[in-house]
Parts: sequence; structure tokens; C-alpha cells
Amino acid sequence: RCSAEAAGAAGRKIQEEEDDDDEDFLQLQARVAVVSQGRLRLIDTPDRGRCLLAARDLPAGTRIRDSPVVPFGSDGGEHLWQALSPENREGLSVGSGDLLAALDFLSSMVAALAAARGSGGGGSGAGALGAKRATEIAQLRNMYRFATGSSRVPMIRRWHARFRGELRAAVPVEVAEEAWQHVVPNWRRLAAVCPRGAFVEEEDGKVAPVLAHRTICGLWLLMALCEHACDPNCALMHDGEDLWFTFLRDVRKGQAVTTAYLNVQSLRKPLKARLTVLQEAWGFNCACDRCKLESEEPSSSSACSSEEQATDDALFEAWRTPPGDALEERADFCRSLGTLGALARGLHAGAPDPTVHSQLLLESIFAPDGEDQQIACRQLLEVSEQLLGPASQATAWARRLLEDPAGLLHEVLADSGSSARENQATADGRAARSELRQLYRRHLASRERPRRAAAHGGFVTAGGAG
Repeated sequence: RCSAEAAGAAGRKIQEEEDDDDEDFLQLQARVAVVSQGRLRLIDTPDRGRCLLAARDLPAGTRIRDSPVVPFGSDGGEHLWQALSPENREGLSVGSGDLLAALDFLSSMVAALAAARGSGGGGSGAGALGAKRATEIAQLRNMYRFATGSSRVPMIRRWHARFRGELRAAVPVEVAEEAWQHVVPNWRRLAAVCPRGAFVEEEDGKVAPVLAHRTICGLWLLMALCEHACDPNCALMHDGEDLWFTFLRDVRKGQAVTTAYLNVQSLRKPLKARLTVLQEAWGFNCACDRCKLESEEPSSSSACSSEEQATDDALFEAWRTPPGDALEERADFCRSLGTLGALARGLHAGAPDPTVHSQLLLESIFAPDGEDQQIACRQLLEVSEQLLGPASQATAWARRLLEDPAGLLHEVLADSGSSARENQATADGRAARSELRQLYRRHLASRERPRRAAAHGGFVTAGGAG
């Protein structure tokens, strides 16, 4: 009898867990329909797990605004600064902007957990905000997590100990670690497509303006539920405020909606190299259409040869190194960019993607003055409209660069908090473009510098060679 009762209790527990799973899935399914405005549908499959399908025919150029599961972090470090106790802010330095964006997102998640539990320190968990955060955390806990791995996360333990006392009390470190297990397979780090004015410290302690891309780190609903493909039909782009799904080609009703977890450089690699990266980083064997075709017919591969890989690596390395002011140096740099843009388009049957947008933005800034620069600016404007729409910030930025570089420079300097003397916009378009080039070069040179906590809030790029 005892065995029968135990078996019955175990059966009821399994049934309850299955019912809970069904309820969780239905909630996610309803949320996907709301966020996508009925254009996407969430399904659960035995072989691929949860994934997104087109709920109707979606033409190339379709854009869908994603919804953050919790507020995203950035290399501005505002969430981290707020989470730290005052004594732990003083003299604090973080190794890089990428690390700061990840820590900022961790801090945002812990603050959301505190609000959801009804205590955010200072009443942030009360009322509508607390209810919103509770919904977000419920979505987070419905996200996929790796089946294996330690529940202890040294990075979280190290930073949790530096948080304000009321935040640590509201969210014990074990609670933060458990929530983080659902973040690891699903989050992304992106650069905002539209640069803006900011500032960095120089070696003498003075601040200097830069034209910089914001580094964003976060977890978004549709992004987390979208499966990978080495030949994706969608791209992800962040405009500094929102994450957007942009469809690179037509997708028919019932087809899977896919993005690439890999960058263009990795997507250009052979099948075996791609499979290794995906298995090591995300723990799955890719079975997308491209990988299936290349495994069955190696001659069909669109990947590059070993010689081409070496050329690719050299091109991508050159991309990361801005040219000087010499016209020939800038022209060589832009020729390399054009080659990379062609490689990126080749992965998507000629359609532009975020890599092409980045290529054209760099060309627009560094191309020699004259017709080449005008062509690059016009192409940047066209691709910005195609990928993010005519009303987007990126399109407005590209139009200002083409039509009114002096006005754009004025805005950038104002955003960076430059002094009135520095903030004198000139009517000379060529001089304005030269100044924008210097500001962007300063940003590129400062990307790997540490970030230090600022007294007024947030973080600033620490001093170094300008």
C-alpha cells in the first residue's frame, strides 16, 4: 500500500510539473503574439524545442520590435552604479566596456528580481513597476537553461558582495545565480548601430569628446526564443533604445524564423569549424538547412577555403584598425571595407545585413573627400532605410551625415558635453567631416581601455593615449 501511495504521489507531482510547463508555454506563446503583433507564433517541437514560426507571409524588410525580458545593460554602467554600495563605487575600475555592459545587465537583472519580490530598496518594487518586473522575471524563468553546469557563479558572488545591503537582502546570491542560469544560453551583446556623442578621459585627466557606439548587453523575448541558422532569414539590430528583428528575405507563413548566433567571420568558416563553435558555446549540434546541405554535398559549401580564411582574418583585423589622415591610407581602408561588405552580402544572396551597415558607416566617415565619400554616404542612407526604416534614428543620422555634417557635428559635441568653445559648429562641411573622423578614431582607439566609476554616476572611459 505504501508503495502504491508513493507511486501515486510521484505521478501527481509529475502531472503537476507537466501542467505547470504547459501553463508556462501558453503564457510565452501569448506574449510572443502580443510582442510580434500577431506576425510570429511560438511552437514546441520534440527535436528543436521552442522556436518561432512566421504566422503570416512576411516580406523582406519587415521589422519587428522585440521586448526586453529585463531592462538591458550598457557600457554606461548606470545599473551597476546604482546597485553598488557607495563605498564600493569609489576608485572602482572595470577592465573593458564589454565587461561593464555585462555587469550592468547583471545589476539590472538583480534590481528586477528585487522589484518582483516586492523590495527594491527605496520603494522601487511597489505598484505597477513591481507587477511589471514580476511578469518579466516569470518570463526569464521560462527561458531555456543548460542542463549541466555548476549552480555557483563566481562572477556573481564577487559582484553581489559589493551591492547595497538592501539589494543583497532582497535578492540572496543563490537567487541571482539561479536566475542567471536562464540568461547564459540566451543573452546577446551588440553595438548600437547609430553612434552618438560621448567623452573619454585623456592621460592628463581632461575629458575629450568622441563619436561612439553604445555597447548593449541584454536578453529579449523573441531573440531568446529564435533558433540559430547558418543561413539566417533575420538579423538583429539595436538602435540604442530597442532591439529590432529585420527580415533579410521573404519568409512564408509556417516557415521558421532564424537568426545567426555567429558573426560574419565565423559564418564564412567551413562546416566543421562552425559546428565546433556552436557546440562549445551553446551546447547544440546545428542542423540548419545550410549545415545539412554541406554535410551531404560538401561541394555546395559557401564557406571559404583555408587560403581565403587567412585573407578574411587579415581583412577583419584591418577593419578594427582605423586609418590615419593620409588619403591613400583611407582609400586602402575603404577598399578593404568594400571587400568585407561584399562577403557579408554573399551570405544573404546580396541582401545587406548589420555588417554591411557597419561597413558603410565606416566608409562614410573615412572615405577620401569627394565623390567616393558622397557615394558611401548615399549607400549608408539607403541601407539604413532598408534595414531600420525611413523614420529610424539610424536613417536620420545617415541623412545628417550626407546633407548637413556641420549640424551633425554640433549635435555630437553637445551630446558629449563639450564646452561652448568646442561646440562651435562650422558651416564648412569638409572641416566638420574631418572633426567627426577624429572623434570616431578616438572612440576606436579607446574601446579596450578600462572604465572607472564616475562621481556623478555611471562610468567613464579611463585615461590613455588619445
